[in-house]
Amino acid sequence: MNSYVSAVQMKAIDHYTIEEIGIPSSVLMERASLEIANSIIRNYDNKKIVCVCGMGNNGGDGVAIGRILFLKGLDVTLYLAGNLEKASDQMKLQVSIARKLSIPIVSTLPSELDDGTVVVDALVGIGLNRDIDSQLDKLITFMNQSQSPVISVDIPSGLSADEGRPLKNAVKATKTYTIGFMKNGFAKTQSKAYTGDIEVVDIGYPPYKLIKHIMEREEINE
Repeated sequence: MNSYVSAVQMKAIDHYTIEEIGIPSSVLMERASLEIANSIIRNYDNKKIVCVCGMGNNGGDGVAIGRILFLKGLDVTLYLAGNLEKASDQMKLQVSIARKLSIPIVSTLPSELDDGTVVVDALVGIGLNRDIDSQLDKLITFMNQSQSPVISVDIPSGLSADEGRPLKNAVKATKTYTIGFMKNGFAKTQSKAYTGDIEVVDIGYPPYKLIKHIMEREEINE
């Protein structure tokens, strides 16, 4: 049975895994990205891929997914939404690797997507707790108005991880690969219009019995 966690609990689990268990964040990101990329290959091989990436670790996942797909021979373009100077360390690392591999990186999306394109939504993750700004609104609308399958990384961008409602606007994904655990908002009926099919990606977090105390502690503190 899948365990549901809040955004605060998920961050605590992530911190515990990295700082207490000692699994580097880069290893967790690589494993998540590899799992998602391999699933995309199985379902959407010979397709064009556009990864729409924000500046946080969710965006880092998107760049890493794009890199793995590119190295598998798919036609990949990385779209970076935001100022890279303000990006997370993991995002900066992933972009540096992508540049060394000469993966196409753009800062402007086309007016429309070619037939056969698959969009990877990696704009914002579970940390979003306020209404999206105008730039994100435009990007989310672009993805929603396309005729392409949209694959969301961890959570559809703009969806509240705890309440399962759009924070002004949210991606309507074809499929969501959620990392580690189901998010509380996914249990809400209204979230179904945004998540599409949900698959939990195992990236090596400790088993539930070892981290149950973390979730219970964070639930009290929320």
